[in-house]
Amino acid sequence: WRYADDWPVLSVERAWYLQADGSLQTTLPAQDQQFSYFYDPANPVPTVGGGNLNIPAGPFDQRSVENRSDVLIFTSPVLDTPYEATGPIIARLFVSSECP
Repeated sequence: WRYADDWPVLSVERAWYLQADGSLQTTLPAQDQQFSYFYDPANPVPTVGGGNLNIPAGPFDQRSVENRSDVLIFTSPVLDTPYEATGPIIARLFVSSECP
């Protein structure tokens, strides 16, 4: 645990950007990126772990679903020093759907 006298704690904001090669980087991509996948409600991505009803909670290895064509994965470089994420975490995504 980390304790602080003030909230939010004095911090440095860091942005991570989705890249066309599936990586997650701290630099903006050279151009706008679009990512897509096909969702089939008859074949949904299975839940592996997490706090869902009677399924055991906690982190679980997700590699069994990562290679599905209906899953998008973005991976950061190996973190060679500890990385602390404290306070509100915000994801800004611009999303569209072609579903009727």
